[in-house]
Amino acid sequence: MADVYEIMKKYGALLMSQEYSVGDCPKMVIQTEEGIFATKDDCDMSDLRPEDVVQLNIMKLPVPKDDMKAIVYSRTPFCQICLKDGRSFKASLDDMAQIIGPEVMIADGRGAATRNGRSLMRALRKSVGCLVLTGIDETGTGMGY
Repeated sequence: MADVYEIMKKYGALLMSQEYSVGDCPKMVIQTEEGIFATKDDCDMSDLRPEDVVQLNIMKLPVPKDDMKAIVYSRTPFCQICLKDGRSFKASLDDMAQIIGPEVMIADGRGAATRNGRSLMRALRKSVGCLVLTGIDETGTGMGY
């Protein structure tokens, strides 16, 4: 567990040091040989403490590729703009295409855990990142990670 904590502490500080906002409640999840670990909600990602990292009661991350071992949830302002319509979109910059892939898929995270996992698996089949729709507000606007 100490190694997992050190990895999460390092990458939490790196994530929070970026010059853009990661939004409310960023979260990291990592799969190791010891199990799957996540940061607690509302913890200080820039200065994680050992008690901010907990082991989850799941056996495998809901990802389609065995070499995918981590998930980072963040609510960057630009991703929130893209989620408003709740539709997948083509990468608009070469950097985005190189990092995520030619199309940014949107996984539906509004239903039961099983359905969420299937939607996430579909979205990550051809890329290493996606947006996750977690709800629709009273105006019909999508929101999520």
